[in-house]
Amino acid sequence: MISHEELLEKNLVALAKTQPRLAGELRKHFDEILGGKLPQPLLKETSSGHWVKGLGESPFFQKDENFDFKRAKAPVYLLFGLGYPPYLFRILRALPQEALAVLVVEPTLEALLFTLSRTSVFQALPQGCRICFLVEDRHALLDEALLWTLVPM
Repeated sequence: MISHEELLEKNLVALAKTQPRLAGELRKHFDEILGGKLPQPLLKETSSGHWVKGLGESPFFQKDENFDFKRAKAPVYLLFGLGYPPYLFRILRALPQEALAVLVVEPTLEALLFTLSRTSVFQALPQGCRICFLVEDRHALLDEALLWTLVPM
C-alpha cells in the first residue's frame, strides 16, 4: 500500500513535467508553511454529502453527485474546486474518452496538496487528456497552466 506522502511525491513528479512552477510552489508550501505535514481536515458525513473543514480558510459542503457526461460531450472541461478526495478522481473517471483537457480552479494550496496525496489524479484521466490546476492569481502560474493545456489545441 502506498503512503499518502509517496502518492503526493508521485503526483508532484508528474505535475512537474507540465506545471513545474506550480509543483515548486506546492513543495515550498508543503515544506515551509505546513512544516512537511499534510493537512488533516475534519470530515462530517451527512445524508446529503460531506461537510469539510480544514482545507482552506472556509469550510465547504460537497453534495453527493453522480457524474454523467455522456449527454454533454465537450473537448474541454472546467471544474471549480477540488472537493474532498476522491471527488476529483470520480469526475476524471467519468469523463468521456474524447475529453482533451480539464482545467481545475482551486484557490487553496492545502486542498490541492491534500488531493494529490490521496488521489492518483494523472492515472484517472482519459488517454491523451491534459489537466492543469489554476491556483492563486499569479500570472506566471496561470500562464504555465494555460500554455500546457489549451495552446496545443
